[in-house]
Parts: sequence; structure tokens; C-alpha cells
Amino acid sequence: MQRSWKWIQGYVFVLVFGVVLFFFCFCFFFLSLLLFCLSSILSFLYPVELGEPNVLICFVDQLFPPVLNVTWLKNGQAVSEGVKETGFLPNEDNTFSKFSYLTFVPEDGDFYTCRVEHWGLEGPLTTVWGKLCHSQRPSLGFL
Repeated sequence: MQRSWKWIQGYVFVLVFGVVLFFFCFCFFFLSLLLFCLSSILSFLYPVELGEPNVLICFVDQLFPPVLNVTWLKNGQAVSEGVKETGFLPNEDNTFSKFSYLTFVPEDGDFYTCRVEHWGLEGPLTTVWGKLCHSQRPSLGFL
């Protein structure tokens, strides 16, 4: 009798743990979705003003080896002024991340491109902000 009681206790523990884990994941998913939606709403509350300084951010993740070329383009032409980069940031899975920032003053009709080149890619990856992507607000480019 004692043995079957321990088995039932173990079964109940696993069941309760599974339910708690399910609700945690469920809540985490909806919290993430809510935060994503709120960030989109907030970015519309503060639209880009032409002629005012802004910053574009290009985030490169899951990178290995840590050798990379990030190029910013304005209307298809390379830009070097206002560009800042972090060093390579290590991830727990032994890959790396890197941020590149472009400080700029938007003018009507301008478009900006973050181009990432790495020897492990078939070709450069790009993220475009401006008239070409129908966006009038700074965006965070994930590559």
C-alpha cells in the first residue's frame, strides 16, 4: 500500500508540474505578444519628424565566426558618418551578436539600408527603412 501511495504522489506532482508549465508558457506567449503590439503602438505614437535626429539600429544575431561587415547605405550610397558599432557580444550557444547604429536626420524621399556580409552567407542580407518599405518611423532591423 505504501508503494502505490508514493507512485500516486509522483504522478500528481508530474501532473501539477505539467499544468503549471503549460500555463507559464501560455502566459509568456501572450505577454510577449502584448509587448510586441504595445511597442508597435508606441512607435506610431511618436512618428519620425523630418529634419529631426533619429537612430536606426541593425542587430545581427547567431553569428559565427565573429567576422562581419556591416554597411549602411543612404539612397543606395555608402554612409560612414554617424555609424557606431558594438564589439562582438557572446551568446550562450557560442555564437555572437553585434549592434550597428546609424544616427541620421531623415529627409523626405530618403531610404536607408543596413547591409550585412558574412562569409557563411550566400549573399548580403539587407534591411531597408524609408520610402521603399513604406515606413515613416525608425525600425529595429533583425538580421
